Amino acid sequence: MLRIQFSCEKGSIMRNISLMVNCALVVASLLYPEAPALAARQDFDVVNQTPWVIYHIYVRPSGGNYNWTDDALGSDAVLSPGNTFTVEFDHPIGCIHDVQIVWRNNVSATWDDVNLCSATSFRVWYDFNGQKYKASW
Repeated sequence: MLRIQFSCEKGSIMRNISLMVNCALVVASLLYPEAPALAARQDFDVVNQTPWVIYHIYVRPSGGNYNWTDDALGSDAVLSPGNTFTVEFDHPIGCIHDVQIVWRNNVSATWDDVNLCSATSFRVWYDFNGQKYKASW
């Protein structure tokens, strides 16, 4: 059993609050070992190896009824063939996300269950034999 005693002496209230917060973080990390990854930056590079311009990049947590994020490229940017764009991303709901990429005329491809805590690069290309977009991360 863990027992913590707090003091009400002058100047100690902030120390008590800090101690309570730190204790809560320790308990949370013991109960949820993946918790440190939850707060981590999940930035990743999208490498456009298709012959077409990418107009939108969206991300959302996997496995739920979540909305897509705002377009990672922003309203004015595109990702030309052969170029790379860094998606600056952090999300409080775990590491596993879906990634959607949109080309001209709303042609899109979605990849489910991408681990953004371990992926640093998301390379997308078009398989002309299979007639579909593919990605690796």
